[in-house]
Amino acid sequence: MIEEKVEKFDIINELIFERAPWLRQKNPHIKYLYRYLKYVLRYAATLEISEKLAHKSAVEIFNWTEKNIAKKLVVRGLHNVPHKGAALIVANHPTGMADAIFLHAALVK
Repeated sequence: MIEEKVEKFDIINELIFERAPWLRQKNPHIKYLYRYLKYVLRYAATLEISEKLAHKSAVEIFNWTEKNIAKKLVVRGLHNVPHKGAALIVANHPTGMADAIFLHAALVK
């Protein structure tokens, strides 16, 4: 179990460092900022959620995130998305996960 937590810790840290490589600097101010960011971004809660969802299917994970994260979603312009056939939906968040969560919540209904 400890080994799994370390692995998840490493994966989540790696995702953070990919998006903000400057956080790897050996600077006391950066270290303090990183600790603060982990608090603000609810890092411990993220680890708990990742443990809870680790063995779930993609559909189960998206359903959980819709229920727990995207619960106050307001959608406008859904009439522009065709009910049948292909559609290209362009999202603008660099990592895409936020877009995926909210698009799933909006389009599956």
